Amino acid sequence: MGKLDNRAARPKGRSLAALAGLALAGVAAAAMPARAEADRFADLLASVPADIDLWQGGEVYYCDLQTFLPIHPGVVGRLVTLPQDVFSAGVATDFEDEQLLAVAGLPWSALSGLVSFGRMPAEGRVFALDAGAMAAAGPAAALEVAGFARADPDGVPVYWVLADGEMAFELNTVFRSNPLLPDIPVAIRVALLDDRIATARTWPMMEAMLDVRSGTHPALGDEPAVSAALDALEGQGLVVQAVMTARSFTAEEMADAILPDDATQAARREAIDRLGGTVDPRAPYELMLLADLSLPVGDAGALVLVYDSAADAERAAADLQTLWAEGRSLATNQPFAGPLLGGWQIEVVAVGDRHAVRMVIPSPQFTGQPQPMFRHLYQLYVRLDLPIMVAAPRGG
Repeated sequence: MGKLDNRAARPKGRSLAALAGLALAGVAAAAMPARAEADRFADLLASVPADIDLWQGGEVYYCDLQTFLPIHPGVVGRLVTLPQDVFSAGVATDFEDEQLLAVAGLPWSALSGLVSFGRMPAEGRVFALDAGAMAAAGPAAALEVAGFARADPDGVPVYWVLADGEMAFELNTVFRSNPLLPDIPVAIRVALLDDRIATARTWPMMEAMLDVRSGTHPALGDEPAVSAALDALEGQGLVVQAVMTARSFTAEEMADAILPDDATQAARREAIDRLGGTVDPRAPYELMLLADLSLPVGDAGALVLVYDSAADAERAAADLQTLWAEGRSLATNQPFAGPLLGGWQIEVVAVGDRHAVRMVIPSPQFTGQPQPMFRHLYQLYVRLDLPIMVAAPRGG
């Protein structure tokens, strides 16, 4: 295991304003009223630095942990965005409060939400805790037992192991059963705050997260496009899980994404020619948000696209309506929509100086069980179907 040399690993050059702000962060956070459960996603985004690589292809994932715990087969079928090492920690501890308490110093029931963001090594996570859970928990002692050293950058306790970029596979058994730590033991920093726990791979990212907490660094949740996407979902139901991205494609970029050995390349090329034509080309979205919604009448999936032009948003909504009605996968040219996937609603909502296209689709029922529409939308996103459909829709 690498030498725990905090002085060598931490960056220098913090401002006096940052130092003073961080010293007061705990007091300010304690004075803030608790947010409603439905605002947990927005609350956690307020802890994420605004200058992450979201605008260069990075992604933000969110999970409402109280919805998923205690885990059961039906929930596993719905779960998409929970990080693999968090899920592995749950399996290792059977999602039992006492078992997790022994290795992490806090029970599963204390964790209420999780947002993860960025790409390695510039990635981080923020866990939300129920009111009072942090004061009653003892994660600091558990981290010390696991071999973590303590640093106090500007008065905030941060527990850390390994220098930036180092790895130590012999710690695998320690890391695997703790959801705060990565599945593969790499450098990690854990900041224990009043109502949340922040983790990062590197010191620069950790200090950026602490500066967001103090108000001396801008937050992703305050970005106009992000605020517009969240506001567009207001009143649509509790956000159970979500993925946010700014990834979009031009026709040329879509063509470059086709691999020579792709069995579906002919269908993809046809779709690119059809959707990304040269006549009346469409502007890429500024932000895409996929969300899993929990409603009193059942679950639903949502797609939100943010534009800075009302005309672009209206055209995207019309294109999306046509594309979803045709309901064919761009990867296979096979139908992905039908009677079970009907009932969608598409509209454009004005939010500040942005315009958001919002599509909400009820989750279908198979043998009396809901099949999460979010999982279906997420698969379309991963296969690039959704970015192709909405970033360069059909020409006029």
